[in-house]
Amino acid sequence: MRIIILFLLINLCTSQLYTRIPFNEVEEEIFQFIYKNHLNNCFRFKENLNTLRLKCLNNQILYDVQISMKKSYEKSDEYLAITV
Repeated sequence: MRIIILFLLINLCTSQLYTRIPFNEVEEEIFQFIYKNHLNNCFRFKENLNTLRLKCLNNQILYDVQISMKKSYEKSDEYLAITV
């Protein structure tokens, strides 16, 4: 029994939890991400229709930010993500 509980606790710690963003607040969520990471002085490169890349400065350090999207049920290399 203890092994099962331990396994469940480990599984909970490593799982991802998605929370719903209200319909009209997706843009605000992205703005908050950029604001909280103090990203400014950005340059953009639109790689294709579904991918936007940014190079942004934060305290004289250059960061790569990528926003891309794909359908979640397709198996592809492209996906919806923001990486810094």
